[in-house]
Amino acid sequence: MKSLLSVFLILFIHSTVQAQLESYRNRIQAIINKDAIYYNTDSYAISSKVEKKVYNDDNLKSLFKEYKKQPSAGKADDKLGFKNVYFEKSESIGDGLMQFSSSYFVENIDKNVIVVFFDNVNYQNKDLERLIVRDIIEDKIPKEAFNALKPETINFVGRKVKMNDACYWTEVNTIQCPYMGEMNWSVHSTLIDAQNAVQYQELATKSKKTGKIIVEEDIKVIFEGTETVAKKIVYKFGAGIGIMVGAKQLIIYYVATEVRDNYVNCVMSHWNNDNLNEEGLAPLLGEFMKLKK
Repeated sequence: MKSLLSVFLILFIHSTVQAQLESYRNRIQAIINKDAIYYNTDSYAISSKVEKKVYNDDNLKSLFKEYKKQPSAGKADDKLGFKNVYFEKSESIGDGLMQFSSSYFVENIDKNVIVVFFDNVNYQNKDLERLIVRDIIEDKIPKEAFNALKPETINFVGRKVKMNDACYWTEVNTIQCPYMGEMNWSVHSTLIDAQNAVQYQELATKSKKTGKIIVEEDIKVIFEGTETVAKKIVYKFGAGIGIMVGAKQLIIYYVATEVRDNYVNCVMSHWNNDNLNEEGLAPLLGEFMKLKK
């Protein structure tokens, strides 16, 4: 009886963990740009590209040289389920921040090489990386995750938001609207992960040597209908730094909260000379956040 119970518990735990991993499919967003695909989930910046080369030693050596990889540093990830050579790297980027990078050169279903890259700060989940690589190869990334290259609307945590014609993607889940604000976000499985991610972005801002913070305060806001606290920073650039004409200060808001049963970290910013609404927020920011009086 104890043996059967142990087996049941192991299977239950495994299925629960697998379900938690697969839930990323509800959070991932993607953009196709020419022959590459870019993704964002759980603060991972991910890209994939199918190389029109058969997976063999000679072609791999050629690709390693093209992507500046040392062959001796590569190894096989036996848990992936496809033939592969895998590279990983971690390095300090200052102020307690670590950059984790993974590169997978994998044989896809057509026997060609697909290259998948992962980058994240202070967070790495190898099981999630493997699942995403498998899903990319097996075409299991949800179709609704893909965004148009020219964003007439954006999918913000399940809500479609109309964009101005001037707005454009700079990365997946990073939208810029000249004189109207900029924002980036990522969706996570837990609130603590979202809070950690926004804290890392705040630390990255504070580590910059291009100017100084002249205002730092916690303020009450309404973000996507939820009352929460945002960190507001006003960053003043130093003399001689090439930025927008007339712009001297960048106003930044850092938010991590629950949105429609998801957990999101969002960083919104605007220049001091951007178009502002009555609250003093740029129009893009005002689509998502209100200052609580």
